[in-house]
Amino acid sequence: MTRSWLIAFVVVSLVFIFGCQTMANVAQWNRGPSVHAWMEEKRNALLFPQFFDNASSVLLWPEDKIVQDRIILKQYELSAFSPQSYAEIFVGNPDHILRFSNWYDDNWIGRQGYAIMNSESEDRISFDGYAPEFIPKNHIEVRLNNETIFAGDLAGGAKVSFDGSLRKGTNEVAVICERAVSPVSAGVNSDARAIAFRLLIKP
Repeated sequence: MTRSWLIAFVVVSLVFIFGCQTMANVAQWNRGPSVHAWMEEKRNALLFPQFFDNASSVLLWPEDKIVQDRIILKQYELSAFSPQSYAEIFVGNPDHILRFSNWYDDNWIGRQGYAIMNSESEDRISFDGYAPEFIPKNHIEVRLNNETIFAGDLAGGAKVSFDGSLRKGTNEVAVICERAVSPVSAGVNSDARAIAFRLLIKP
């Protein structure tokens, strides 16, 4: 009898341990994209402070600490790109667009996304936007060189088109959304990214 209880105890313990480990792995798998996006935002706030209204609030560091860190980055030529060095980014990049901070290569954007564009001359540029159907309503704002070129509340599935003016050289595009939802949480597909808006830039 004692041996049977010992075997039962060992079996229950192993099931409990493996069950906890499985739940921990699932939780980590679901949390991974959010952690990656959180770290990416911190990195961009340090390297590209010009694209954030208040970089210190994103980094959660004192302003003097941020200044010291940027001094070190500049010392090793890792600081935010200067206008003169932007051109190097676009070598081998045919659309002359650099997307970062939750602006993905398939044009989906998280709650906030930023892009840098290079233009050889002053020109007009068009944008096509799409609000995913699984977000019933969302406020979207698009800025081009700190000037709002679109702002409004979009219903799920809504499509919008608008344009803006490019200046010669570097242009900055910022997209700010009220909320972002992952398709997997909405039961749409297996995409775990928290997305809010899809924006296609047509140079």
